[in-house]
Amino acid sequence: MNKANSVDTTPKIVTLYKQVLNPQTSADEFDDLFWREFFLLQDHVEELRTLLSEFNDNDVYHLRHKLRSMFSCVIVLLSQPSEERRVINAFKTLSVVFQDLSARKVPDFSLTVISFFGGIDKIDESFSRFVFNLGSLVLKKMNTDFGVQALLFLRKTVFFLYPTTLISHVFDDDTVFRALYSIVEAKAEGIDIAVTTLGLLSACDRFEVMNTCRVKLSHVTDEGFMTNYLLSVSKAMSSLCDTYREIKPEVSNTSGFFSFLSFSRTVYPPTEEQETAFSALPDDRTLYVIALYEMATCNKVFLLLLFDMRPSDTESCPLSNLISLASYIGAHQRSSPIAGRVSVVFLNLLHFMTDKTFFVNNLLNEDMSISPTLCSQRLPTLTFPSAPAPPLVFMLDVVVISLQHNLKRNLNCIMYNLSFSYIRHAIFLLFDEGLRLHYHWKELWRTLFFCLHFFASLYRTEVSPSAVVNETVDIFFGLLGFVISESGSVVETTEELVDLLYKLVHGTTAIRTLLEKRDWKNKSCMELLLKLSDDLTGGAPSGEIVVTDDLLSVIQKHTESLQIPSDLKNIHEVIFTERNSKSMYKILCRELADTALGTKDMAYEHEK
Repeated sequence: MNKANSVDTTPKIVTLYKQVLNPQTSADEFDDLFWREFFLLQDHVEELRTLLSEFNDNDVYHLRHKLRSMFSCVIVLLSQPSEERRVINAFKTLSVVFQDLSARKVPDFSLTVISFFGGIDKIDESFSRFVFNLGSLVLKKMNTDFGVQALLFLRKTVFFLYPTTLISHVFDDDTVFRALYSIVEAKAEGIDIAVTTLGLLSACDRFEVMNTCRVKLSHVTDEGFMTNYLLSVSKAMSSLCDTYREIKPEVSNTSGFFSFLSFSRTVYPPTEEQETAFSALPDDRTLYVIALYEMATCNKVFLLLLFDMRPSDTESCPLSNLISLASYIGAHQRSSPIAGRVSVVFLNLLHFMTDKTFFVNNLLNEDMSISPTLCSQRLPTLTFPSAPAPPLVFMLDVVVISLQHNLKRNLNCIMYNLSFSYIRHAIFLLFDEGLRLHYHWKELWRTLFFCLHFFASLYRTEVSPSAVVNETVDIFFGLLGFVISESGSVVETTEELVDLLYKLVHGTTAIRTLLEKRDWKNKSCMELLLKLSDDLTGGAPSGEIVVTDDLLSVIQKHTESLQIPSDLKNIHEVIFTERNSKSMYKILCRELADTALGTKDMAYEHEK
């Protein structure tokens, strides 16, 4: 009995793990024959993960020669599709190694990877062979379980290499591109993995070299490929919207579009438990947003398809899903850092679509039957009218609602700048076509004047706000002046105009506070707004009119004869371009790759 109890029952593969990880063993002991036996045995990757976690960075660094030997064996195995068992075990082992190295956050990650997988003199050759063999395997085994495992490992390799110079070996490899393209084109097993991998590869321009993956995507014209790609993204966006709604069911909207009851009903803020759930979103499905952004911004045909594709019996409308998800992420952008960055990606995408002259007719098409769901989980949202509304109306609504939900939380200049510049451009397009925005105008005005008072409060307390904040205020006044100058195109009733000008008069103190602080680019606009306020009150300081009804009656009296200065239409407009938020986009892509690498079979459950 004692002898039986002393028998070592440790699995052989675990014994080999310890042998490899033992600092006393030499790399010469681990030849190709050893690794072939190693990969034939049943894996115990959790045990391997535990053993690696016990090593400090210096101990792990001493493993580099052993890992080079293992990596060389894997390169050969990838060219032998009949070695399915060994190859799959190699995928699992390398995935654990990738995750461990990535989690250590060493100062120069690129050099660390190079030292582990070939050394400076051989790394380009070895990684080129590795990537080519892996791409070939994915292509040969397409639509099989083995092929899906290879595809998952390819994506994990992309995650691992994303912050290194070696990622260029992947996005430059024609075999990898053909494999991913073929899977999407054929709608084969693992299409969603292929779509997200293509999107992330296309987004990689960290090292300022030509990204041939993005170039190839820009030249795609095959409708079957683009339809499958778009439907894959649309399905994921719809699923993510459902997840938001499951956390906090939407408040049902009232039927009257201009009903004040819409804003008097009680809307309860998210509970602590709901806020915690929101903070975990958006999850790994964010990769689909990157995939959409990349194709939409590099391929004109795909962008047109996004607007042409209508809902079917089995699929919802991609454009509706895009607008809905942009609304949910915009409303909850303060819930997590990644949500804030994704909201900027959506704002960039809306800017990109609105700035394309060939695309304007699609944005203003009132015959498009889209029905996005706009988030009302933090503030009530009015229902849309039954009359058809062009896509631009819904897109503009998303931006305004996002501003409403995030006012005064902190000064995210990128979000404010993109929002202000987009609202101005979108309103200009609508007015140019003689279209009136279907949004509740009083809510837009309320949002703008909240921003005005927020900025004034900021400049009262800040000693010297940064140049970025100054630019934000200039962009804001460009928008405010433009909206007031075009109020004749905005309002339908005198009461609406009175409401707008009432808010302007009450905002004069805030305007004067800002005007005194510096020499603004939009100084003339601020002065014109003050003059307009004086005209409305007959020159009486607004502070002397203490009763709201009195002020309203004064404005009402002057409204019919009021001449809004035409100069407000010619105010300085600060253009905010995509490059200003490019760095945030790069950070987001790297964060997604880093987070996803540490997730077991990332997103595959969503993709089944």
